[in-house]
Amino acid sequence: MKITIITVILNILLAFTFGQNLYTEKFDNCKLSQFCLDCGEVKAQPPQSLLKELARDFDASGLKIIKGQLEIQILIYSSGKPCLLSANNQTNVKSKKLNLQYAINSTSYWSPAISENKAAQSSVSLVLDFDKGNFNVKRRVFDFTNETDEKSTGTPEIKGTNRNRLTETWTVYTQQNSDLPWDMTRAVVNDLENKIWIGTDNGIVQIDNGIWRKFNAHVFRVCFCDDSCSNNYKPVFV
Repeated sequence: MKITIITVILNILLAFTFGQNLYTEKFDNCKLSQFCLDCGEVKAQPPQSLLKELARDFDASGLKIIKGQLEIQILIYSSGKPCLLSANNQTNVKSKKLNLQYAINSTSYWSPAISENKAAQSSVSLVLDFDKGNFNVKRRVFDFTNETDEKSTGTPEIKGTNRNRLTETWTVYTQQNSDLPWDMTRAVVNDLENKIWIGTDNGIVQIDNGIWRKFNAHVFRVCFCDDSCSNNYKPVFV
């Protein structure tokens, strides 16, 4: 029973920690499994014909009148095949009218990301600017080498409540005052044994009666992607 509970919780947390949609407009048909955000010692590279292929497959009537900016997240499989995951469409033409999903999924294969000398699945974010029937494509760069951690922490606030009448004392956990591996928290779950599970962009932690345990996320990345875990699988702590 305990292993079942842990399995369900970690599946929920990993869904947030690894392989997320960046934008609110989501698209189906991609074979979702674990992937990373523009990762690899060598990042995924588009075909040289990408711009011409997109112009060919966009709806012609829509392309003539479209104005604005379109951000898209593309999953690049380890084989190099592209698949549209999500988009933030700030243009005057809807994605369906623009034939966006077909246009992206029909482009030539990319050079996949290379991580530890192996082809890896990664997502790439592109920014398309449209004006007067023309468009250009830029790549959104995620520079993790200089990333200092997103500080989403601050003073807790309960809106509409008189501060002098508050009966609860709040503690804000950060990397500085706890074993939290990252300040940006994606999911928090309280299991049936009253243990707290926290999913972050840099790993998973469990709080049990004030004791913090950090999980080796790399162990679960293999296990929960293909349902091949044995029933007696036990997590490994680091």
